[in-house]
Amino acid sequence: MITTGLSDDLSETQKNADLINLRDNGETELETNQRNDNATKKSDKLINDTNRLLNKETAIELKPMNKSEGNSSPEHGEKNRNLAMISSLKDKAQNSMKKTLKKTASVISDELIRNSSLTSKSTTTTDPRAKQWLEDFKLLDWGTRGLYPEYLEMVLQYGFVVLFVSAFPLAPLFALINNIFETRLDAQKFLKYYRRPVPHRATNIGIWFRVLDVVAKLAVISNAVLIAFTSNFIPRIMYKFLGSKNFTDEGFLNDTLSYFNTSDFQESARPLYPSINVTMCRYHNYRNPPWFEPNHLKYKRSWYYWKLLAARLGFIVVFQNVVSFGMIILQWLIPDIPSELKDQIKREEYLTSELIIKHETKRATAKQSKHDYRRTKSTANLIDSPSSLTSQHEEIETASDEKTS
Repeated sequence: MITTGLSDDLSETQKNADLINLRDNGETELETNQRNDNATKKSDKLINDTNRLLNKETAIELKPMNKSEGNSSPEHGEKNRNLAMISSLKDKAQNSMKKTLKKTASVISDELIRNSSLTSKSTTTTDPRAKQWLEDFKLLDWGTRGLYPEYLEMVLQYGFVVLFVSAFPLAPLFALINNIFETRLDAQKFLKYYRRPVPHRATNIGIWFRVLDVVAKLAVISNAVLIAFTSNFIPRIMYKFLGSKNFTDEGFLNDTLSYFNTSDFQESARPLYPSINVTMCRYHNYRNPPWFEPNHLKYKRSWYYWKLLAARLGFIVVFQNVVSFGMIILQWLIPDIPSELKDQIKREEYLTSELIIKHETKRATAKQSKHDYRRTKSTANLIDSPSSLTSQHEEIETASDEKTS
């Protein structure tokens, strides 16, 4: 015979009734612990019964065949019937084992589901914040990078704005508008889509401060080069003070154009079919005219060009120093730590040192008084017992006499 070894109290109706009663009625913490222990014991019992069933060998008892004396039975037919009986018993045993395993798995899963549902229910009833905790746990995790993407985004925007502000002066305005929307979008992202980040104590923004400082210094050089070499600011000032007679920019455009004689075209660059007959044309550059003497210096860089280049380089140096000096003044006017906060920090340090000194003084005084008390007590004991001193003195004299003898 094959035995399943399962308990008889695992009927479906009983399980459903238990689940309904437990879900409808609230239970205390002691009842919850008892229920969990019972469920664990029941699951262990089912698993042990299943293992015992799997390891148990199927006992099949076959009745011995009665052989008549002197009469031979059809052995071949008997063997076939025996094999058929054994195969049917094996099939029944396998089906019974499958049903037992399915029943065990269903019981264990029901117990686990009941435990999880009741545990969540009890947690919700005892702590109303548990629901919010579960909702927050489902949100996205920040990961190991933390706020690195946010810092990187702001640093990139700052770099583009300050490095090329002279080429596009409206960049700070667009950056301001973008940051207004970015603030609200980031707030919504932090509150709705990501878990609450774990705060860490930090004195400053770390390496990002050095990155911003380097970008600011590079921006000074970048804007100075852009103003000096891509605009007419320096050439116009040079013309007002060196080329103009009335210190105005009248005739400035004509001064920036050089002359070229069309007869000096190379054969490969000469127009094949010119529509008009032009002997002299103008182009934007600072070069010597075709009538310049000596002849080998015509169309070369003019002396005014080198003066203009020196003025541009000097402007870069002056601009960098002026802006750097202005940055130093702003840093002095707007310190990283206000003076009031510095005073409070110094006062806290002073009070902390005073408390430490008082504590150490009290501990040293207590230690000294304890030492004095022990010393006084030992002195009093010696005074109260002079006979002990006499005996000790006699012992010392006896020991000295023995040594001398």
